[in-house]
Amino acid sequence: MQPLSNKKRRWYLYIFTVLFFVLIPVVILFVQGYRLDKGFLLVRVGGMYVGGIDSDAEIFLNGILQKNVKSLKKGFFIENILPARYQVSIKKEWYTPWSKEIMVHAEKVSEMYPLLIPRKLKTQDIPAEIERDQNFFDSATSTTMVANDMFTRTLTLFKKNKVSEPLIRRSVVIWNDANKIQYRLMEESPAVLPSLCGSLDCTATSTVYITDKKITHIDFYPGRKDVILFAVSDGIYAVEMDNRPPQQVVQIYSGKNPDFRVENNENLYIKEGQRIFQVEV
Repeated sequence: MQPLSNKKRRWYLYIFTVLFFVLIPVVILFVQGYRLDKGFLLVRVGGMYVGGIDSDAEIFLNGILQKNVKSLKKGFFIENILPARYQVSIKKEWYTPWSKEIMVHAEKVSEMYPLLIPRKLKTQDIPAEIERDQNFFDSATSTTMVANDMFTRTLTLFKKNKVSEPLIRRSVVIWNDANKIQYRLMEESPAVLPSLCGSLDCTATSTVYITDKKITHIDFYPGRKDVILFAVSDGIYAVEMDNRPPQQVVQIYSGKNPDFRVENNENLYIKEGQRIFQVEV
């Protein structure tokens, strides 16, 4: 094999030198987050953070399943997204689907915390009485019914927390005003989720949801400060405070004049008539 001539070597040197100086700015711009949009304009990309969901959930942007996402603890991060408005959908087997219109801005991360609720909630009845064995002369055993302490304790919860009383969770205050669920912050706090009230002014009193039915009780959804439970004549509903369209409203229980209580931000109890049961959410 003959060596390259000096002329060809000079041409290769010139070509690779030009490519080097052309590609270096492209690489730098790419690393700094610049991309070409549909109009071939140079723009900086943004990102999305989807929090509070497990790894088995599927994320769709404008109907396209996202496969190259970074899995974080109880959430996902999607990077290098061109600034635009996106239809975000979250799907998980046996759960109600969730969707939201999210605007992605350059150099910013848009946050969302989907409201995923099981299609069929697990419930466990709390009986008013339970069986207790009694021994007679250590030779015979009979069964008698006694009051269930769990039922008695849970029943007292339904005598507290009237619907007119404001509820506070981590600087977030909610209350019912003539069947309007209202919201405000006690004070400006960096701990409040950016998407907590969507496009509303988080520092002012805002209306989260309005219904033409009488609201008999409200509370925060267990484990959340951005989702509210409320009871009306035909059931119990969950509504997200993030009002970016479409605002998610899900009926978690259907019944006749049901009531509910949330204990320690964890346990959810529902009462319908004389029946009381605990719900796993």
